[in-house]
Amino acid sequence: MEERELGARYATLDALIETADVISLHCALSKETERLINKDSIASMKPGAILVNTARGGLIVEQDLAEALENGHLRAAAVDVYPVEPIAPDHRFIGVERMIVTPHIGAISADTYAVNVKRMLHNMQCVVEGKEPPELDVLV
Repeated sequence: MEERELGARYATLDALIETADVISLHCALSKETERLINKDSIASMKPGAILVNTARGGLIVEQDLAEALENGHLRAAAVDVYPVEPIAPDHRFIGVERMIVTPHIGAISADTYAVNVKRMLHNMQCVVEGKEPPELDVLV
């Protein structure tokens, strides 16, 4: 790894996966990133690493992550996104120890909740009136 100003370092993805204590995914789902976290990448993670995914569900092979938690290779995981949503009550992640599972609400906070509800209501009103809802319009 190359040392940069203020202690920041450049690392390849492989080096990051091999050395990080916590890996938090923040990337788009594409051909290059689909199934990024799988049996092989998990095996190269430090024993006891923690994985967080609030980006896209298809980034992780769910079965491989569940097995890594169950066999103790990973210390913990938190997942807020899934390839198919909403997840079923019998989803593989439900009941896995040391795993936090949330229903794709990672962006919801006290600061954003009211704005999101207002946008949803506005979009529903547009549909009722036969209008196209705005795609990225955030109403304040």
